[in-house]
Amino acid sequence: MQERLRVNRSDTDGETGFVLIGVVWLLLLGTAIVALLMLRGHEQARSALAEGSALQNRLNLDAATESATADILIRGGASDWVHLPANGSVQVGGSTVDVTVTSEDGRLDLNDGDLTVIDSALQGLGYATSARTSFVGALKARRAGGRITSVADMGRLLAPLQQSASRGAICLADIFTLESGRNIPDQSRMPRALISALGVAAISAPAQMRGGESLRIVARSTTGSSLTTIARLIGLGGHPLDVAARYAGQSCR
Repeated sequence: MQERLRVNRSDTDGETGFVLIGVVWLLLLGTAIVALLMLRGHEQARSALAEGSALQNRLNLDAATESATADILIRGGASDWVHLPANGSVQVGGSTVDVTVTSEDGRLDLNDGDLTVIDSALQGLGYATSARTSFVGALKARRAGGRITSVADMGRLLAPLQQSASRGAICLADIFTLESGRNIPDQSRMPRALISALGVAAISAPAQMRGGESLRIVARSTTGSSLTTIARLIGLGGHPLDVAARYAGQSCR
């Protein structure tokens, strides 16, 4: 009888141990689930914070661009932005945004620019004959298919040439445009890199902005992000700004 009781007690102890192990595993599982939920919540909070910061940054860049263009429209010749190139800063919500205003008339037009001048500029920038010949050939073929109308198309056309450049070369998007309509760039509005590449005399005096001129307005935040707006100021009614393109940043590599 005593032997049978000992066997029953042993069975009971085994069942109790199994239950305790199960409880421990449940506790561990519950702890892991709580930790996972907390981690996901933290990641979501970080993601929301980053998205909010990016949105605020973009709004600041937009506001700085609009501030500069509004100053031109309202103050006209008295505005600090009408003497090109114009450089300054705008305070937006406690943040400083640097703004640069230049003219598209001083850049090489991919649609209408003289191919000989384009080739000479690329030679002055140090591009090899093979790279220049390949690019001019690709540009001719692209022109035969119609006008280049988007920044994305311009980027794809310039990409092979940019990739063949030596380290530290200028961003080609800075000296090319789709908006000037000029056969030869206006010397008084050329970027310094293009003046040097073509070997022309630099004009030190700022150029007065012309009515209907296409402008490149670049707003850059202290974090390094930027917003580029290509626009023509027409000053008519409720649509004083004719925007041809607007894009964040500019990838050259």
